[in-house]
Amino acid sequence: MYFTFITGLTIGYGDFVPKHFISRLAAVVIGIDGVVLMGLIAAIAVRALDTPPSDK
Repeated sequence: MYFTFITGLTIGYGDFVPKHFISRLAAVVIGIDGVVLMGLIAAIAVRALDTPPSDK
């Protein structure tokens, strides 16, 4: 869980390093997913802050 969190947020402290091919591949996929998800979260936050309040 720690490795996924650190890799997904692209922090990468380097205290855990995958040694096998399949785990390195998983780390790359987790890293790419993390970049995409953080971009999505940032886009949603900007959209929410940019939208004017509706008059009801």
